[in-house]
Amino acid sequence: MRYLIIPVVLFINLNLSFGQERSIAVSKIYASERHDAFTSLIKFKEYYYCAFRSGEHHVYGKDGGSMILRTTDVDNNNWQQVDYLTKSGVDLRDPKLSITPDGRIMALVGGSTYEQKELLGMQTQVSFSDTKGSRFSQPQPIVVPDEVRTNFDWLWSVTWHHDNAYGVLSQRKAKTSKLVKSSDGIHYEFVCDLGLDGRPNEARVRFDEADRMYILHRREEADQKGCWGWSDAPYVDWTWQQLAHRLGGPDFIILPGGAVLAGSRIYHDTGNKVGILYGDISGIFNEVVELPSGGDCSYPSFLVEPNRILMSYYSSHEGTADIYLAQIQR
Repeated sequence: MRYLIIPVVLFINLNLSFGQERSIAVSKIYASERHDAFTSLIKFKEYYYCAFRSGEHHVYGKDGGSMILRTTDVDNNNWQQVDYLTKSGVDLRDPKLSITPDGRIMALVGGSTYEQKELLGMQTQVSFSDTKGSRFSQPQPIVVPDEVRTNFDWLWSVTWHHDNAYGVLSQRKAKTSKLVKSSDGIHYEFVCDLGLDGRPNEARVRFDEADRMYILHRREEADQKGCWGWSDAPYVDWTWQQLAHRLGGPDFIILPGGAVLAGSRIYHDTGNKVGILYGDISGIFNEVVELPSGGDCSYPSFLVEPNRILMSYYSSHEGTADIYLAQIQR
């Protein structure tokens, strides 16, 4: 295990005095000879869960599966494998964990099929744990209404709110994205077209205490800058703010008072890094800190606790693509 203590000054107010020095502890929690990447982090009952894709390559593989680890104590870095989700001939990518209203873990994963390096189709899959979080079901395809479905759809993540799972369905060939919702995590209803250009794809949904929905959305064409959007229920009229940053595998959390922490790949001419951005609900963000990272990296996931914020991510700066956990002091 590699354990680093990185003193940094986070110019943010996390219920402490403005500008006070914070410490960020970073540990490597998983490494193998395979490509391990695209993380998700939650706490369910007494366990912390971290999920990620493990495969031979970053992309273009038929062997990609979703690894799920857990531990009761992140400080001791004693993670144990719970399950490894696979499906014959399908690359199960980017597992995203959430907790269902009936008290199970839901693992939403991208399902890509290839013929060598040609993408033949994309069909998002879903798996559910038992009530103890110790065993997961065989992944099954989600169901999207015929009027909006294509053969290249990816529901990258969802957030549960008032007994519904909300997420953004990105449509690779149509170069558009749509807001959808579900009451069971399997069958989805169309809510609205989000109206973004630039081939929008990965998107994270969150809600504030007033039930307003926010979306942090990656774009892959045009100027490639990310977008920040917000809407009130029923979430069909959207306002969008273009960011100064290009995004890769974004996640964010809304803190008390409307402060926002966002994690993403930070694109530099000298190489990529994993970074944490600080902003507010207006969509204005500044880069706060870059974590130990480089090369093929990003896809962070946040978990807020009373005295710290945890963030998982992956990086290849030490050779192979491995899984890391940052602990940010509040």
